[in-house]
Amino acid sequence: MTLEELKKEAKAQGYKLIPIKAEEKFLPCTCGSNRREHWSRWNGKEMIITLQCIRCGKRVSGNSEADAKHNWNEMIRSESDE
Repeated sequence: MTLEELKKEAKAQGYKLIPIKAEEKFLPCTCGSNRREHWSRWNGKEMIITLQCIRCGKRVSGNSEADAKHNWNEMIRSESDE
């Protein structure tokens, strides 16, 4: 069965096929800590997720848990490259 046939059959049965996203793993902070505080707040329009290192206080935010995790890893990668 090809992917198109599978999608067609799923639609006929009332389902929708979606790809599975690979989960990104946290990189440890440049200070060596691997522990973060996770905060969430509502600003009136959207949810804001904030991650902060427990040891050094580095902080990053995002619109979702996955977005905040991605932003954290990007911050750590950019600091490691310098």
